[in-house]
Amino acid sequence: MMSQDVSLHFLVDDQTDCAYVYTAANSARACQAAEQEVMRHLDVIDRSELLASFDHAESPSEKRQAVLRVALGAPDELDDDTFHRVREAMRESDSEVRKAAVYATSYSPSRRFIPILKSAFREDPSPDVREHAATLIEAYKQMRI
Repeated sequence: MMSQDVSLHFLVDDQTDCAYVYTAANSARACQAAEQEVMRHLDVIDRSELLASFDHAESPSEKRQAVLRVALGAPDELDDDTFHRVREAMRESDSEVRKAAVYATSYSPSRRFIPILKSAFREDPSPDVREHAATLIEAYKQMRI
């Protein structure tokens, strides 16, 4: 039974078509209890599976989806696993993967992403990637990150 200090939000991400549940609570304990309840009733992809999907992606389309899902499933505070995979995706030869990596920085905004975004803005050969990086840099400024 959930108490009133917990709210669950079921969403579908427009970039990945991934359904996810966002949990908000007044305490970490209440949040963890809600997450456990959700996991009992839904088929949940755990974090290790998300990371493995990126690590084993072979095609650019698999890599694109995987980096977005890794970022979507990241903790609120950017972790090293997410950061390193986004950074790796930014180095891919396929511009759609790099563009997805730029977008992925919006899921867990962090100062750690700023140098990567600035580099993409200045140096990426794709005008589309540079434009997306400029948009995210501006968004980060507006959020005071």
